[in-house]
Amino acid sequence: MVRPKASQTSAGTCPAAAAGVAQDCGIDTDEPAVVIINKHPACRNHFLLVPAVKERWPQELTQDALALGVAFAFQSSRRLWLSFNSIGAGASVNHLHLQGFCAGSCDGDRVFPFEAHARSAGLLPAAEARGPVSLSRTRGGPKGWPLVGWVFTWTDGEVLEWDTNLVAYRLAEFVHRFVAALQVMDMAHNVLMNLGRRQVIVFPRRTLFEQSFDVSQLQVSGHETLGWWVVAKGSTDLDESSALQLLARAALDKRGHQKVLQILEWIGWRLHDEDPSASLLRLTEEKACAAAAGVASDAPTVDYVARFIARTQQKYTHRGGVRPFGISTLLGGFDNKGQPALYQTDPAGTYYAWKATAIGKNSKSVTDFLEKKYKEDLDEDATIRLALKGLLEVTEASGKNIEVVIVKEGGITWMPDDKLEPLVKELDDTAEKIAKLKEQQ
Repeated sequence: MVRPKASQTSAGTCPAAAAGVAQDCGIDTDEPAVVIINKHPACRNHFLLVPAVKERWPQELTQDALALGVAFAFQSSRRLWLSFNSIGAGASVNHLHLQGFCAGSCDGDRVFPFEAHARSAGLLPAAEARGPVSLSRTRGGPKGWPLVGWVFTWTDGEVLEWDTNLVAYRLAEFVHRFVAALQVMDMAHNVLMNLGRRQVIVFPRRTLFEQSFDVSQLQVSGHETLGWWVVAKGSTDLDESSALQLLARAALDKRGHQKVLQILEWIGWRLHDEDPSASLLRLTEEKACAAAAGVASDAPTVDYVARFIARTQQKYTHRGGVRPFGISTLLGGFDNKGQPALYQTDPAGTYYAWKATAIGKNSKSVTDFLEKKYKEDLDEDATIRLALKGLLEVTEASGKNIEVVIVKEGGITWMPDDKLEPLVKELDDTAEKIAKLKEQQ
C-alpha cells in the first residue's frame, strides 16, 4: 500500500493559488486546457491537467472539465489515471485542475492496489444499468476496500470504437449528476478516471484535514484512495496497517452513506436493494414525466404526476395475482404559475392535495398537529420549525436522525447538520420547559 517518492512535493509550485495561476506559471493562453509538469512531481509521470487557465475557476468539478478528463484519458495510456480531488478531499489549491499519474511506468504492468483488489474481490452490481452505463460499488466488510467507491462503467464497445468524444460526453453526463449532488450536499469527494477499464469512480468521503499547503501532512486524495501513498523518502511514519486505518477514517458514517444512496435514487438510479413498490412507483413517475413532456413539451405538474401514480396504484387493487402497493407517497413541487403544490397518494390509489401533511408511523398525530398550527403566511424558517415540532411531538428525535430538504422553484437544498442539530436541540429544550411549567400549574 505504501510507496516512497523520490523527493518532497512542493505545493508552492505552479499552480500555486486560485488568485494567480496564470501569472505564476507564465501561462497566458486561450487554449481549452494545458498540461503542467511540476518541477517536484509527486511521483513519476505526474502532471496537472488544467482546464481554461485564464478563467481561474475554483476547484469544483464541472461537467465540461469531467468530459475533458475522460476524453484526455481516452487518448492516453491505458495505464493512466486522472483524479479530481475536491476541497476537503486532498486538494491543496482552489483552482480547477485534475492530476494524472500511473502506477510506476505508464507502459509497465504495475497496477494500483485498488485495481488488484477489484480484480480479485470483484465489484458488486449496485443498480440497474441505464443504457450504456452500469453502476457498481466496492465490496464492504473486513476484506473489502476501506472506502465505498461508486463505479460508473461504459459498456458499449461498439460506440467506443467509432466515437470516443460521444462516449466521453455521455459518461461525464451520467457521472456529473452524481458529483453535482455531492457538491450541493457539501460532501467531499474524489473522482478517478481510467479508460483502460472504461470507468469513472467516485469516492464520497469525510474531510480529514482542512485545506492545507503543508504537504508533510498525510492526505487522503486521489492516489491514496487507490492505495498508493506519497510519503517522504525513507519515511517510517506510515506502514500498510496505518495506511488502511487512515483510509477507513475517511469513510462516511452510516448517515452519510444513506445520504449517498438517496442521491443516487434521486438522480434516477434504481438501486438493487430498493423496496420493489418504491422502485415501480419511481418508474411510473418517470413515465408520467416523459409522457407529459412528449405531449406538451413542458414539465408536468405535480397534480398530473400524482394522478398518474394514484391510477397505477388503484389498478393493482383490481388485478388478481398481483400484490397491491404497500406504500404511500408525498410529491412536492411547483405548478406552472410558480405556486407550491403538495400531494399524497395512498396504497388504495386515492390522492389528495395538502398544505401540510405526513405519512408513515404516527402520521395521523403529526398531521393533526400541522392542521392546527399551519398558517398561510409562514416564512421558510417558521415552516421548518413547524415541521420539526410536528416530528418531535411523536418521536424522540435529534439532529442525528432527522434530515430537512427544502424544495424551492429553482431546485432542492439540504439543511446542513451544523444548522439542523442546534435547531432541533433548541426546539426540544423549549418543549421540555413548557412541559415542566404545565406540571407546576
